[in-house]
Formats: sequence, structure tokens, C-alpha cells
Amino acid sequence: MRRIPPSFVAIIPSLMLTLMLMTASAQDIKPDPADAEAVKALLKKATRAILDKDAKTFVSCCDVYVDCFFLDGTLIKGKKRITATLYEFFKQRPVDLVVKLDVVPRSYRVLSPEIMMVDWPATIAGPDGVVKVNTLTTVRKQQGRWLITSYLESVPYTGRVGGRNAVPSPP
Repeated sequence: MRRIPPSFVAIIPSLMLTLMLMTASAQDIKPDPADAEAVKALLKKATRAILDKDAKTFVSCCDVYVDCFFLDGTLIKGKKRITATLYEFFKQRPVDLVVKLDVVPRSYRVLSPEIMMVDWPATIAGPDGVVKVNTLTTVRKQQGRWLITSYLESVPYTGRVGGRNAVPSPP
């Protein structure tokens, strides 16, 4: 068995601290400006496809194993199912439903050089009025191209759900 030199043992705490600091600061990594623009362009292309009822173009923006959770609660996994589901959704979408998906990211969170989460707002005007939607999209860079791996639309819930929002018990 080889013995570890004392000089190396002495630097182990320093190396561990350096690794911890690198890991802690990884969550604060700002996206490369070129990557941020490429992701923004991808999201604009995907949302334009939804507005234009173009399932093929939307799916071209997605990873093979993409998960999409749309505003109406529909969860779809994989490109093939998304294509079929969007086709049916577009056939049934009310004419007066107007989606304003201005892709203006509120934040980018770089998880690694190839994975990024983007938080951005949307407004949907329909027969029942205007709904503000939060959109969280995870993208992954593959062979130099960004693709959507997870697309989540969420409407803020304002009802009481428990915890700090719990309805007080009657006295």
C-alpha cells in the first residue's frame, strides 16, 4: 500500500475549502451572453410556434425526452406525444384565446455550462379574462444547440392551501 506524502495531506483541507467555494458559487453563475441570447431566441421560436398552431416547429425546439406541463394542466412527455397532443389542442383552442408570450426572461439559472433554467412571464387573454402565467423552462445544450427539456406553465394560486395560508380555526 502506498503512503500519502505529508505535504499532500497538509493541503487537503485547503482543496476541500476551494471545492466547497466553487460549488457554492456555481448557483450564482451568470449565463454567457451568447448562450442567453440563443436560449431567448429558442424560447421565442417555440412560443411563436404555439401561437401559430405549429406543433412541428414547437417540437423541433425540444429534446427527445422533453416534459411539457401546460397551463390547462396537461402533462406531456416526449416529442411524439407532444406532437399529437398539440395537434388536438390547436383544433380545440378557442378562437378568442390570445396568448401573449413575450419572452423576456426574469432570470437565468445556470446549472452547468450545458443546462440552464429560465423563468419568464406570460399573459393569456381568453373568454374568461386575463391570466398571468409563470413559465419555467429548462434547456440543455447538445452539440452546440440549445433544446427545451422541460416546459412548465403555472398560474399563481391565490386560494388558501394550508401552512401559512391556512384558514384559521373557529374559536
